[in-house]
Amino acid sequence: MPIRPSRRRHASHQKIAIFTRYKGGVRREGRKEGNIDIVLGKGCWFWIIPLRDDVLSVGAVANISEWKATGLPPEQFYEKCVQSSSYVLSRVTTGVRLEQFYTASNYSYSSKRFVGDGFLLAGDAAEFMDPIFSTGVILAMRSGERAARDLADALQAGGPLRAERFKGYEKSFKQWTANHFAMIDAFYAPGFGNVFLTPKNTFGMVKAVIGLLAGRSEPGFLDRLRLKLFYGLIQLNNKYHFMPDPRSAESAVPHH
Repeated sequence: MPIRPSRRRHASHQKIAIFTRYKGGVRREGRKEGNIDIVLGKGCWFWIIPLRDDVLSVGAVANISEWKATGLPPEQFYEKCVQSSSYVLSRVTTGVRLEQFYTASNYSYSSKRFVGDGFLLAGDAAEFMDPIFSTGVILAMRSGERAARDLADALQAGGPLRAERFKGYEKSFKQWTANHFAMIDAFYAPGFGNVFLTPKNTFGMVKAVIGLLAGRSEPGFLDRLRLKLFYGLIQLNNKYHFMPDPRSAESAVPHH
């Protein structure tokens, strides 16, 4: 009988992604041509990913509840989102859509337990988080490496493979994902852009934030303090408004 550890959804991360591809859209020039764009929109965010053969993958991500409230089918909601961002619109207007619209939703979850008698969960089998910061691959590799090492040690020691042998693995993996979930929560909270797009390296905050986004899932003590300062600064700025949005008026739209 297969083992099916139960999963729980993250209520605050229930999103819908609507995406398609365009031929002939506007690309960046020179060395930046291959760069991926993440665009903060009005109640949504977009990805623009350049592919080969002059193709762009463009997707819009929003809260499922907000999409449902409009009563629009996914393709019309997507077009509504694109029309709300002059930047995204400028990138796709000259292009020709190559295919239908695709959707993905309800994709953020955590397994209630990552280990048990005779099994360990690694990568997306254990937890899948919003891919805004592309942390899935590094977590899959890191958890797979740690799981293999702990399993090899247990097999070498002999005896039954009880869950207790792998509690250290579970604790570490859950801490890694908790650190990344905290940044994702901050991204979807009001006021993220004001602080994130004003990169003042006060007390080394920039170093800590970049380190986490680059895949340093287990920051040291000082970087954990710096990350807490970063999250606290967002909350303080939402209350006292001492850091204005550095973007132009056109692009500085609310994001939640």
